[in-house]
Amino acid sequence: MSVLLLGDSHLARFRAYDRLIGRNCTVRAVGGAVASDLLDQLGDLDPGTFDVIAVSVGSNDCCRSTPNELPAFLSSIQALVERVAPTPVLMVASPGVDARATDHDDDKMRHFATQASALVRSRGGRALDTRKVIAPLGRRGRAADGLHISKVAHLLLVPALRVGIRRTS
Repeated sequence: MSVLLLGDSHLARFRAYDRLIGRNCTVRAVGGAVASDLLDQLGDLDPGTFDVIAVSVGSNDCCRSTPNELPAFLSSIQALVERVAPTPVLMVASPGVDARATDHDDDKMRHFATQASALVRSRGGRALDTRKVIAPLGRRGRAADGLHISKVAHLLLVPALRVGIRRTS
């Protein structure tokens, strides 16, 4: 399975586990990325050479000092989905934040994640609910900064991501 990972640090950190995700896993995701960065991350890659393109954005779109508005956020995701068609997209929804460790707006992140997932599904893709996957870990699923997920959460997310990719292809 050939997989492309685009988006923010939630997928960029999977560089350490890329062989566990797919036979051929290309990671173009970078920390701090927002939805409007997705097409630049894709660059001149041919989307047709991938079985699935997994995307994770939303956390930085909500947490920047000048956050992106929902319509612009969704427009950027839609542009990517249209650009890569017919290659299917798996939306790896933002895990949100641990409100006890940060002052970022978790409700807004949840709303952005829900809307992004619905958009991708409406275009024939699938979505992975990161919050649900890491929920059994409680606070152990979070890094100390409250924004990122912990190493143990990544290890829990790898099999869920593999299943999501397989179901999306």
